[in-house]
Formats: sequence, C-alpha cells, structure tokens
Amino acid sequence: MLSLEPELLLFLRQLRNIEVRILSTSGTTLNFFSLKRTDKYVCGLRHTTLQRAVSQPRDSCTSTKFLVFEQTAFDMPHEKKREGVRETDVLMAFPVDRDMQPVLRDRMTFNFLPIRSYGFPVCQSSCFCTVAMLT
Repeated sequence: MLSLEPELLLFLRQLRNIEVRILSTSGTTLNFFSLKRTDKYVCGLRHTTLQRAVSQPRDSCTSTKFLVFEQTAFDMPHEKKREGVRETDVLMAFPVDRDMQPVLRDRMTFNFLPIRSYGFPVCQSSCFCTVAMLT
C-alpha cells in the first residue's frame, strides 16, 4: 500500500479517498496511510489536488495540484476487444505548482490504473487496448 501514488485517484471516477489503518490489539493506530483527491471547478476547468499521508517511518503529508483536461473521442475504430465501443474519454492531467506553473518530470500513463511511465511530463488516461506480456 505504501507504494501507491496519489495519481492513482486522478482517473478513477468514483474513488476519492483511500485510507488504511493498522491497529494494535488494544485498538491504537500503529500505522496510517491515506490518499485523497479534491476537485474544484474554475471556469469549467477541473483543478485537482492530491494528498498522500503516511505515519511510518515518519509522519509526512504531500500535496500535488493538477489541471485536468477531458475530451471525448467519437467514432472510435472497430476493436474486437471492445465490441460496440464507439467513444472514449481521453484525460490529461498537467501538474502545476501553487502559482499554476508547470512541474515537469516523468509521469505515469494510465488505463484507469497505472500502466507505466513513458517519459511524458503529464499524466494521461484513455481506454487503451493493452496486452499482458508474460516473461
């Protein structure tokens, strides 16, 4: 759980918060981990803040802000892995600092869940056709 990054919540439509507490037999919290997503809309644009908090090995809380753009792609080509799917949403999340300046570093590509980093400086998600590779 500690390896989960808050970007996981960017593209999941319903999930806004993940919280895990490990309790002692007496009921006190030994370890705490949480991811939280907060959305705000300004002039029709989604501003998303992601927070990650952990209590072990030391208490820490980090926050990252994103501008999220969404576009629906229509008339998708026929794909037998997605029979009848003719449209999909493509989302791109641009990380910004508190002054709304871009924060550039490699980001993950998602197909709802993280796939891997391809070296893009934005998080992106779409209904990609992915192939599982066994090695």
